[in-house]
Amino acid sequence: MWPENVAFIVDVATPKRMPYRDFPGTDVDAWIDQIRKVEGLQFDIFTPGHGAVGGKADAMAARIYMQKLRSQVLAGLKADKSVDDLARDVTMKEYSDWQQYKAWRELNVRGMANYLNTGGKAK
Repeated sequence: MWPENVAFIVDVATPKRMPYRDFPGTDVDAWIDQIRKVEGLQFDIFTPGHGAVGGKADAMAARIYMQKLRSQVLAGLKADKSVDDLARDVTMKEYSDWQQYKAWRELNVRGMANYLNTGGKAK
């Protein structure tokens, strides 16, 4: 018998793991909204498609990460910082213990800057 309080959620969030690289082909705002919808589901155990199993708080942490990243990159773009400057300065240090932090943090920043610039959201 399978427990009824498990959510299997693929490619939206992963407990304590950075989002995939530079968000190829992603509508980041829709992604954040999708995580918010996940938070509204009734579950205790969060099983992602990749990585460790977690709980509902891990889904919320993934959304908060994306929102903080979006906010910091947007503020930098509005202050006329270059993407290279942002890639260096937006450290998201409080997430340094998450999986793939060293490999994907800079790519996350660059992907967010690309999303905001391409979609005209950085103006």
